[in-house]
Amino acid sequence: TLYDDVMMEISPDWCGVMTAEVERTFGGVCLFLNGAEGDCTTQGAEGETPKARIQSYGSKVAEVAVRLLKETTTSQQGTVRSWLQEVELPERKPSGLFIAAAAQLGATFTQAKELVHTLMPSKTHLAFIQVGDLLLIGFPCEPTGDIGLTAKAHAKQAGFRLPAVVALSNEWLSYCVTPSQYRAGKYEASMCFYGETFGTTLLKGVEAGVKR
Repeated sequence: TLYDDVMMEISPDWCGVMTAEVERTFGGVCLFLNGAEGDCTTQGAEGETPKARIQSYGSKVAEVAVRLLKETTTSQQGTVRSWLQEVELPERKPSGLFIAAAAQLGATFTQAKELVHTLMPSKTHLAFIQVGDLLLIGFPCEPTGDIGLTAKAHAKQAGFRLPAVVALSNEWLSYCVTPSQYRAGKYEASMCFYGETFGTTLLKGVEAGVKR
């Protein structure tokens, strides 16, 4: 997001800046996990170059993380467990925008459709990891903010005090959007390969998973 498409080298990006600053403050290893970032962007990054903006943004996030960690109390006791919830996925369905983009690259409609059917499975798993009061909900895709908020609401209703969404867990199954976001036809919808019910299908899986 902060680098342009000319930058083709491997980089830790702003999250590398953030984790390094947290580690300098506390020692140990700072683990960065994507949240429901499907429709998120960076705001507040300052600087004339991408590298400067990355340093700026990472430092600002680190400042917040350090402050919150200093206010956090830990416990020597608590439940630690993990489990998976299998989900049958909707029919694989590349959007018209994806078909159009594929055509610009020289692919036929049949080739684009076959690509999606080859890469995208018919079923997947949601991952759950509980550490004390924290519940990590792993999505095998890039959920939007609305999907993430609904998932956390389901977890809280099931009695989990601190749920958090983790995107890109175990595999990448395109973007996960709400039905209204899919119908709006923006970029996230163009990269959703399971139609407008993908988001609601995974949220039903979250509901089932947090009740186990």
